[in-house]
Amino acid sequence: MSERDYKQIIRGLMGDYRYTHSCNVAQEAVALAELYGCDIKKAYLAGILHDITKEIPHEEQLQIMKDGGIILDSVQQNAPKLWHSVSGSVYVQTHLGIGDSDVINAIRYHTTGRKGMSLLEKIIYTADYTSAERSYPGADIMREKSRQKPGGRHAVQLSVHAAKALRTGGGDPSRPAGLLQRNRIEPERINI
Repeated sequence: MSERDYKQIIRGLMGDYRYTHSCNVAQEAVALAELYGCDIKKAYLAGILHDITKEIPHEEQLQIMKDGGIILDSVQQNAPKLWHSVSGSVYVQTHLGIGDSDVINAIRYHTTGRKGMSLLEKIIYTADYTSAERSYPGADIMREKSRQKPGGRHAVQLSVHAAKALRTGGGDPSRPAGLLQRNRIEPERINI
């Protein structure tokens, strides 16, 4: 499928804001992929599709996950705002025929992250909250930091504090910032 095809697919599944956000995440993901040496096509694909089920009713998301053999743990069951990442990863496989595990995992973990994230996963995670329309306090600083290569090493510094600024939640494991901690992501930075 072409970029245009994917845009048409998501356009039918989401409102104006979410569509603009998805396009911006894809654009940001491509920019970061170019900077850090990641596959640009995969970055675009994961970015444009990362929120594909975000506006689908929760009951339908649960059915998508059930049909895909996904069993939510007790923390996930109590965090319906995060279901779209899991249901989206199943949806792109079953409805769009996407079989690339890196793209699938980048979609699945774009809200919570996980230990041992791939380069693409880190890029989508970062692009999701540094995309152009994001205006939370510190968004400009995070966009700038995401493009720095300190000490010659490629690194994107993502503080848990920035995640909290966008996605409130403190230490509650049912919230994204809490899931970052639960998933043992280094609180100071995620290196690319």
